[in-house]
Amino acid sequence: MAVKKATEEQRQILLEAGALGYCLRRHPRRQRRLSLLVSPRGEVEVRAPVAARQSDIDALLRRHEDWLWQCRERAAQQDLPRAPQQSGDRIFYLGQTYTLQLVEGRGGRLDEAARILELAVSDHRAEAVQAALQRWYRQRAEQHLEARLSAWAAQASWVTTLPPLRLRRMRSRWGSCSQRAICLNTRLMMAPPQCIDMVIVHELCHLREMNHSPAFYALMSELMPDWQQHSEHLDELTRALMLD
Repeated sequence: MAVKKATEEQRQILLEAGALGYCLRRHPRRQRRLSLLVSPRGEVEVRAPVAARQSDIDALLRRHEDWLWQCRERAAQQDLPRAPQQSGDRIFYLGQTYTLQLVEGRGGRLDEAARILELAVSDHRAEAVQAALQRWYRQRAEQHLEARLSAWAAQASWVTTLPPLRLRRMRSRWGSCSQRAICLNTRLMMAPPQCIDMVIVHELCHLREMNHSPAFYALMSELMPDWQQHSEHLDELTRALMLD
């Protein structure tokens, strides 16, 4: 049987203060309830089960109308840098800043000494450059995140069977965990190594404590005593790393 994929479409609703555009994402399996997200740029996203009724989606948006307009107003007042899309733009990789250089060919080459990422593209439109850059981050994530997850799992005494690792590009979460899989955001490859490790430790601790109770945080401190400073650092970086 074929597994249904998530669908995404742009919609609009007329609220008391005016028309609001939003992205509706329906998840056939993973999403169990309605949720509402606003990106740093003020883009609204509704995540819904595939069978969710439009009337319930509309009701959710109307209940949170004041909050939605406040988020969009704050976003409009911020001078956020745009996502990298041309030669000369800066990118982040493992907490370091590099200059993007678009070249012909295939793949990408990281020059750590010169702090340059040579990214091969055949199409120089902004969306094509972003797609190529995301593919490059994912390739790096497949190697780095798998290795770091295995290293930390070996130190976690409660981990006897490590769930498979899944990689996704997410706009609002760095990771998630269930007994079936650990999911990590490919955007983590932009963050410093200690922040990446903190997210991995966080998800491994959820294999024992599926909550954010005092017992969970005690487990975090046991495995990574300085996790909190790395968590705060990642919070500070979120504005720059969750651009698009």
